[in-house]
Amino acid sequence: MTGGRHARRAALPPAGYTRERQLDLAGLTVTVPGESGGVEAVFDFSVLPGPRPLLAACAAGFTRLAGPDQPWRAAATCASGYKAIREFLRHAVALDPPPATAEDITTAVWAGWRLSRPATVYGRACLLITRRWLPKVPGIPAATAAAAARRIPDGPAPAEAAYTREEFEQIKAAAARTFRAALTRIRAGREHLRRWHDGEFPQSGLREQYRQTCPSTAGYLTGEALDTLLRTGDVPLTAVADRQVLARYPGTPGHWAASARRIRGAGCS
Repeated sequence: MTGGRHARRAALPPAGYTRERQLDLAGLTVTVPGESGGVEAVFDFSVLPGPRPLLAACAAGFTRLAGPDQPWRAAATCASGYKAIREFLRHAVALDPPPATAEDITTAVWAGWRLSRPATVYGRACLLITRRWLPKVPGIPAATAAAAARRIPDGPAPAEAAYTREEFEQIKAAAARTFRAALTRIRAGREHLRRWHDGEFPQSGLREQYRQTCPSTAGYLTGEALDTLLRTGDVPLTAVADRQVLARYPGTPGHWAASARRIRGAGCS
């Protein structure tokens, strides 16, 4: 019932309504309902590392924390929890022997997990999340739950001051300008290459390629250089040991060398 002078009863769900089951043990998926109805998010535990009995228990523990009437209500909060659990399971399966069930997660496993976390904000966040989640996992030994309940020391103080909102907006604006300029160059290069493939720039003789007295010669050489760059990941180079940019291509050698560095940095080969 809503408050105030004009109070009225809240609408009831239709007859026969049942909340969607959160944990699907067959598929090892957890469906998190939204506070206003519908589905907030779905998390697949079958893709996480570990044997099925352990994953089923981990998913059940997650279900006890995720939902509109649980501590983890928002999709982003649930996603952070899911990622921390994934990190924990990656650590667990690398142990010798790895735990096969929740009962195998001993105090030694928890202690090793704590020691494995880096002294970073993310490392401490993973500990805080798993500390809250682990006691909810069915089958966890009482001693392990008690060890997880112990206080996590405060993390290191930030080494650098955070940007102010104004500084952050300036950084975003500068990054956007750089991106737009790069996108414009890329689109222009792709269009030029398309025209080159369509034969809009006639090929001239070798002497003309060096003299470049005709306007279309530079257009042809630019297209040829772009084609080489796309196919090989490098600009047209000499065959000798110093591997310099061929002199007949328009633009400075430094321009083409910078283009090659950008492509190599992007992971092209």
